Amino acid sequence: MILLSIYGKEMPSTGHLFSCIIGLLGLEDIMSNLRETTLVHLVREGEYLMLHRIKKNKDVNAGKWIGVGGHLEAGETPEECAIRETFEETGLTVHSLDFRGIVDFYNDGDYDDERIYIYTSGDFSGELKECNEGVLAWIPGEEVLSLNLWEGDPVFLKPLLAGVSDFYFELHYEGDRLAKVVDHGTLPENMKKA
Repeated sequence: MILLSIYGKEMPSTGHLFSCIIGLLGLEDIMSNLRETTLVHLVREGEYLMLHRIKKNKDVNAGKWIGVGGHLEAGETPEECAIRETFEETGLTVHSLDFRGIVDFYNDGDYDDERIYIYTSGDFSGELKECNEGVLAWIPGEEVLSLNLWEGDPVFLKPLLAGVSDFYFELHYEGDRLAKVVDHGTLPENMKKA
C-alpha cells in the first residue's frame, strides 16, 4: 500500500516505514538475534504433559520441568515446528494448536536469546513414547506451578493455565536468575502467529 503525503508525493507503506525505522535505529541486529523456538503444553482432562529434563549430559534445562518443543528449522513456521517437535519428543500427533502467546527470553551471555511461540493443544492422538531428553508425565494443572521450573516460567504459565491467550512477555535473565520481567500485555496483531 502506498500512502500519499500532504505534498502529493508517494510515501512508503507503514510496514516499509517500520522496517526503515528499525534499520535506522540499528534494531535489526537485536531482532534477528532472537533464535525462534516453540513450546507446547498438551492438555488432557485438566492435566498438562510436562517434560522433566534429566537425561541429557549437557542441557541448559537440566533438572527443570518444561513443555515440549524446540527450534525452528529453515523454512519452517512456528506451527509446523510445534507439531514436528511434539511428535519427535512424545510420539503424539497434534491435529490442531491453540496459539497462546510469545515470550522473548534474554540472557546476559550464558545462553542464546530466544523468541518462544507458546501453544496448547487438546487435539492430538497416538501413543505416548519414551523421550530421549527426559521423562514425560501428565501433571494436574493445579500442580504445574509447584514443579522445579525456570524462575520466569510462572510469568507465562499462570495466564496459560488460566486460559489467557495472546500474551507477550520479555524475561531477562542474568545467568539462571530472573532479573527483569516486561509485560507487554496483549500481543499486537502483527505478531500473532496463529
